[in-house]
Order: sequence, then C-alpha cells, then structure tokens
Amino acid sequence: MARHRVFINYHPANDQWAKYELQKWNQQGNLLVDLSVNSKDVDDSRPTETIRKVIPDNALRVSKVTIVLVGM
Repeated sequence: MARHRVFINYHPANDQWAKYELQKWNQQGNLLVDLSVNSKDVDDSRPTETIRKVIPDNALRVSKVTIVLVGM
C-alpha cells in the first residue's frame, strides 16, 4: 500500500499530545510519511513571520494531505 505524504500543522504547546498520538498510530500501520516540522525546531515565542520561515515550503508543496490539529 502506498504511504501518503502528510504535513501536520499544530501548535506545539497545546497539541503536541495529539501529534504524538498520530505518530503512535502511524507506527502501527506505517501509513504516512510525516513531513511536519519538529516541535523542537520552532520557538513559539518568536514572531509569526519568523516561525513561518522555519516551515519548509517544500514540505507543503510535496505533501498530498494536510492535517490541522485544532485544540483549545
């Protein structure tokens, strides 16, 4: 079965737990290639424009699916 290239967009301080759950689920079935930015690579206290520069445009271009985790 082909694996889907997925970009996961989330807020590390609020939704990291959900990203971990997706990663655990993926380990069981090996269904996706995670192209999202590692939370350690993003300093949440920096300006939005600076954070956006960390997200590689290439990851967004080559992904076929985007998952947006929306928390509280």
